[in-house]
Amino acid sequence: MLARALIVFALLLPSAGWAQAALVLPPVAATSTDAPLVLASSSFDALAVEGILDAGDVVTVAASSGTISLASLGGIAISSGTGSDDVAVSFSGALSDVNAALDGLSFAPTPGFAGAASLTLSISGTQALVADLPISVNAVLDAEAARDALLLGVTTIHSGVQPGHCVAFGAQAASIATYDGDPARSPLLVAARWGAGRVAAMPDHQMINMGSYGADSGTLYTNALAWLGDTTALDLAVLTQDQSTADWLTAQGYTDVTVTDDADLALDLPGVDVFVPAWLGSSEDPANLEAIAAFVQAGGGLFLAEYGVGYDWWWAGSVADAPGNQLLRPAGLGFAGGNEWDTGLIDGSGRATGRVDGDALLAMLGSPSSFSSTDLDQGAYLLSRIYDALPADDPLAQELDAAFLAGVSAISPTPATPVSDPFEQAMLLRELDLLEALPLAEVTEHRTTAGVFGSVPATAPRVTATAPIDGTTSRWYATGLFVPAGEVVTVSAPPGAVGQGFVLRVGGHVDNIGGHGNHRSARERTWW
Repeated sequence: MLARALIVFALLLPSAGWAQAALVLPPVAATSTDAPLVLASSSFDALAVEGILDAGDVVTVAASSGTISLASLGGIAISSGTGSDDVAVSFSGALSDVNAALDGLSFAPTPGFAGAASLTLSISGTQALVADLPISVNAVLDAEAARDALLLGVTTIHSGVQPGHCVAFGAQAASIATYDGDPARSPLLVAARWGAGRVAAMPDHQMINMGSYGADSGTLYTNALAWLGDTTALDLAVLTQDQSTADWLTAQGYTDVTVTDDADLALDLPGVDVFVPAWLGSSEDPANLEAIAAFVQAGGGLFLAEYGVGYDWWWAGSVADAPGNQLLRPAGLGFAGGNEWDTGLIDGSGRATGRVDGDALLAMLGSPSSFSSTDLDQGAYLLSRIYDALPADDPLAQELDAAFLAGVSAISPTPATPVSDPFEQAMLLRELDLLEALPLAEVTEHRTTAGVFGSVPATAPRVTATAPIDGTTSRWYATGLFVPAGEVVTVSAPPGAVGQGFVLRVGGHVDNIGGHGNHRSARERTWW
């Protein structure tokens, strides 16, 4: 469940010609109660067999807590099952026909089921391979009821000091409260159904320090415990890793509070109602993450804080690698980079409205005019933050990029045609991120450069020149040279300049245009 990349398994056994194959599965899969899950290459999560299949190889797909239907029966011979609504189906055929049957395979959860399901893909015959795909079947979230319950009587919430950002992108996830009640602003509280359980999460590692902020956020804390445990009873069994949190809960009248540590966490989780780790720290044992996931999917409650930007500030790591992001992807919740500047109390009445999830965001990218301005504002926020929470190989991230690339080419910010629409601005910012990540050989001229800088004739001479730099004076030095858009320039420096902090800047701006009212050109963010 917590794998970050495409899972590829291959076990090679001696056979005629040393045939070999590999099983490819997506890194994460989730659906909702009574909602079929289609795994297809169009959504970047298809099952597949790579390599070589021998004539005697049989492919089997088996489901737990649901049934499967193949996408195509053409060219394959079914030896067990029917190919439709099977608990398991076995078949053989040419590699292309096998993959056609798998590409678009549908998993239908057992009616009414919520929890951990799975698909097992295997090959038997001249080869022996097997791989499992965990599937989280998430119960249906009533977002308005969750907002009612979690925000009842809440007047203040402590910021935790410079709090971060989070996103709710799953079909059964929602923003509960935002920093000022503006639906386009960052949530300070999100919630989701995950399997049969529930999750509430906040975007700062200090926000759930109950021992420190109970006086300010106490109503929210007790509301969260009641919603997560589905009871207001004070004998709710709560597990925490923080003694000050346990002391505060006991002072509020809770009678069944246990403190655990990383070593005993997996042993202590079964039998409790709600787990309040507050923050998982800079890293977490994968076995503990699996134990927490199993606990929630089986019906437990989880109250979690995470500070996405901290993984950039403190450890120079990817925000997507934060333990909270690794853990909550199947629940459709994530933590993003950046921070707000609140240092004390926040108005707790900023109730979120509506819902924009990953599917809605995909639809917006295809047809933004079909959505209200309020929905588009929420979509702009989600699009601008979701990539922080998801690794590049995540199926949703890849599907969003494919949809986004089909539409962003129609948006051309220039001084004469500035872009002020928040959703279009979010698309442009994502485009800049992708352009900056391109390998040098793939960089081409941006569609707006001629409108901003003018065109450089192909016949204009390309020159080799030396720019003198006075290394004893700290300042910017103009080279007097111009880089034609999309062309590769080679820069050589004397050995003594290497590692001395020199920076070559192309263009005059280094500001991030995310907070600007208008995006006027591609030059407002610089490639270094």
